[in-house]
Amino acid sequence: MFSVACIIPVTGNTEGLETTLLSVLERRTDTCEVLVVLNTPYNDPYHLQGEIQILQAPAGTGLIDCINLGISASRAPIVHLLATGCEASHNWMEHALAHFDDPRVAAVTPVIYDRQDHERLLAAGVGYDRGGRRIICRSTRAANDSLSTTLGPLLQAAFYRKSALRAFGGGLPVAVGDELADIDLALSLRCAGWQLLLEPDCKIFASSMTELQPKGFSSGLWSERFYWRHITQTGGLRGLFLHSLVALQDLIRSRPWWNAPAQATGRLIAVCQLGHYSKYKLSLVAALRDAAAAEAQWQTGQKVSNIQSSVPRVQHRTDAPHRSVQPSERNKQRHSHRRR
Repeated sequence: MFSVACIIPVTGNTEGLETTLLSVLERRTDTCEVLVVLNTPYNDPYHLQGEIQILQAPAGTGLIDCINLGISASRAPIVHLLATGCEASHNWMEHALAHFDDPRVAAVTPVIYDRQDHERLLAAGVGYDRGGRRIICRSTRAANDSLSTTLGPLLQAAFYRKSALRAFGGGLPVAVGDELADIDLALSLRCAGWQLLLEPDCKIFASSMTELQPKGFSSGLWSERFYWRHITQTGGLRGLFLHSLVALQDLIRSRPWWNAPAQATGRLIAVCQLGHYSKYKLSLVAALRDAAAAEAQWQTGQKVSNIQSSVPRVQHRTDAPHRSVQPSERNKQRHSHRRR
């Protein structure tokens, strides 16, 4: 019985895959299954098929679709996403999995450090500013009322409870593209009432972390969809004003120049997609029910634990030790009984 599934999505090329696989296979728990999902050919030079599961996705399959293919093929209740080129540290998995003993926890965020300098923090999850822009957090400070702190895990390194993903189709959201799927899911799970935790002792090492730059029609469509899905968490009119400035800045930064009108068109279409937002609200209602069920499960566990701790234990008396009867005395007792 597997307790966790480590999913390694590979898109474009297999550079860094062996490094990641080696670190996982050396340090994983005994109940961890490993799945590699590729949209590119792979010859399996080390003949790992059998020890791991290698899934071949159609050519051109995107990152989120590769991840969702791995999630649907996994058998464990917890999934761990790990990007190629990343290396796992000792006991990284145990530190994260301990949090899932609480049924209210939907996700755990590992911290990512520089592979060359293990003291240099590269990322501590993903955050969101009030203008509607995804940011990589570089502080291990726990999430609070500020949207710029860590809200959830990055796709490069994440732990998720599969039952928490059920309301969103059983995997990561595809409506906002590869660029925004992690922060979109984090905000959705938090809005539904799930808990998302940061675990500083769950350490991953990588070469670098880069921000995804907006470009073209798809990026405009996804960015605007993302904003309107979570507009209730962005601060009303002030958030709308900041979002307008962010959208304008993205248009100005577009390279080459013809990406700007394509991006503006994508944003305009996203604003008009009312049916999309209605469907998202329905999935959020389902997520609320799942989170409430997890809360009820936790409350039941707490009541059982309290009852067990309040039941007094039966203690045997030790102040009057039992007097042992010697064989000769037993014989005398028998003869006395017969005479009577």
